[in-house]
Amino acid sequence: MKVTVTEMFDFPPKVIFAVITDIPHHVDWVEEPLELISLSDGPAKLGTRWEQNAHRLGKKLVTVNTCNIYEKDKKLGWISEEPFQAQVTLSLEPDQGSTKLTNSHGL
Repeated sequence: MKVTVTEMFDFPPKVIFAVITDIPHHVDWVEEPLELISLSDGPAKLGTRWEQNAHRLGKKLVTVNTCNIYEKDKKLGWISEEPFQAQVTLSLEPDQGSTKLTNSHGL
């Protein structure tokens, strides 16, 4: 299954890319409760690894992620290895002074 969500932001891609590669601050803007456990280095780039706790449906879920897609100011992606495999890809496109962000989740 693949889920894709597209959103518009009133900032240029360079600013949005800086935010999404700043892994320690993901906890500041995600919707569900999230806790960063570890980070190999930052900001994210190819090979960066991090673990996080998420609380969903009353359960704690620990995910292990590795950045496997990196195109500066254009695309960032990571694969979740545990507890199940998934691919997340964030694609940025300039759009008249704003940024179109496409977020794809899938296997």
